[in-house]
Amino acid sequence: MYMEEIFSEEIKNETSKLLKLLGVKHAVKKLDHRLRPEKKVELYHVFKTSLELLEKDAVTLAQSSAPVEVPVFIIDTCEFIKKNVKIEGLFRKAGSTSKQRELRATLDCGNRLEQDADHQVINVANILKLFFRELPEPLIPFNLHDLFLRCLTLKENKIEAILLGCLLLPTEHLNTLAYLMQFLNLIAMNSEFNKMDVGNLSIIFTPSIMPVSAPKLTPHGGERINHHVQIIRASILNVFSLLI
Repeated sequence: MYMEEIFSEEIKNETSKLLKLLGVKHAVKKLDHRLRPEKKVELYHVFKTSLELLEKDAVTLAQSSAPVEVPVFIIDTCEFIKKNVKIEGLFRKAGSTSKQRELRATLDCGNRLEQDADHQVINVANILKLFFRELPEPLIPFNLHDLFLRCLTLKENKIEAILLGCLLLPTEHLNTLAYLMQFLNLIAMNSEFNKMDVGNLSIIFTPSIMPVSAPKLTPHGGERINHHVQIIRASILNVFSLLI
């Protein structure tokens, strides 16, 4: 599902047709590739940088034979956290603000996270959340939020529609979303120890990867946040269907 041809306009058009059959209308906008960020040979910043511009490495996702490219920062931090997956409070506890500031400064200069470094996993987990929260464009872009909300209103084929909606994401966003959802699924599988089940992870990660533009205190702000949480929860639970 993740070979390059899936990102052609033809495939996106076919995806929109399938969504329409399920009762979700979506007009596909043709991409103007001249507006995409210019790729650079040397990268000096990791945070607040578009996914398209970050250094990447190829990874093979579970139940998928085709490798995908994911930013090395995300791969490094997730691999570090996996080694400490049973630590209670992953992504929930605050950790040390000063240590996180130091770690961020080190990584933002282009240094890679050493897997045997003496970092507290809670701090690394918070750095990963911060990275997604500071992306110039959210992992699930704002222009697709209404589409996913329409998918959520379906009485039947709700999950299928949400997974189809993911195929409309830009290439780098789709690859990264699949990798992250698979990672969070693993975290949830160890919830007996880390106390972070799918529900908790969805609540914590939604503001970072599918933020609500309207303030929470507006009449519909709280309801919309809840809907976004449901979408992220469905993505974590059904990530292996997305990977087929």
